[in-house]
Amino acid sequence: LNPYGNDFAMMFWMKLRSCQDCDISRKGSTNTHGGGGWYKVEVSPEAAGSNQLSLNFNTIGGTAATVTTSEAYNDSTWHFVVAQRIGTTAELWVDGVRKGSASVSGTINNSANLTVGSKDSQDDDYINGTIDEYRVYINRSFSSSEINESMMLTLSKYQSNNGGIKMRTAKI
Repeated sequence: LNPYGNDFAMMFWMKLRSCQDCDISRKGSTNTHGGGGWYKVEVSPEAAGSNQLSLNFNTIGGTAATVTTSEAYNDSTWHFVVAQRIGTTAELWVDGVRKGSASVSGTINNSANLTVGSKDSQDDDYINGTIDEYRVYINRSFSSSEINESMMLTLSKYQSNNGGIKMRTAKI
């Protein structure tokens, strides 16, 4: 799950409660795994108590990128998130709306495990919430219409129904 310098996307549903510096997903960190760069989506630690969502690409041989939403997402409501790299642009989408972008260059290649819900090997930064339908795409990014289509295909699963979550089942 090393994207190197290629297009790359993470796509998932989340329902967060209040947390600070909580990793939603991460592969590597500054102090681990040989310094081959890393990527993560987290509740931003930069503004304590803000509960803003943040995408970070820390690359080797290039320019790192951080994109942070202006809104908080600790509302215990389901949100659809796409965090991606398209060429030299890092993008963060929430509920089908692009919340920000930044320039990025360089590569990411490390030996870390991909973790969902905490920081790998350091046993901390646990998420206070729920993550569902987490997907990673290597050598793939999504247009706005593809992001909205993906969100709409699963939206009924997360819509409220009489105060609860309306669940659907799928045959496999």
